[in-house]
Amino acid sequence: MRFVVGLFWTFLLTCMATYIVGAMGGHAGLDLTKSSIMSVVIFMLVVVLGEIMPMNKEKSQH
Repeated sequence: MRFVVGLFWTFLLTCMATYIVGAMGGHAGLDLTKSSIMSVVIFMLVVVLGEIMPMNKEKSQH
């Protein structure tokens, strides 16, 4: 379930960022193909980084 929610939010935020950057660059529309590809790539990077980063199991963190 966390992967589905993560992919959804990544897609939503990437579409928003692509639209804003495109509008600032003078393009009129939203490119869903580019947004979809970018969101999948970013999502995979986040998942891989989350798996390879060490987790500290101590409960005394503040």
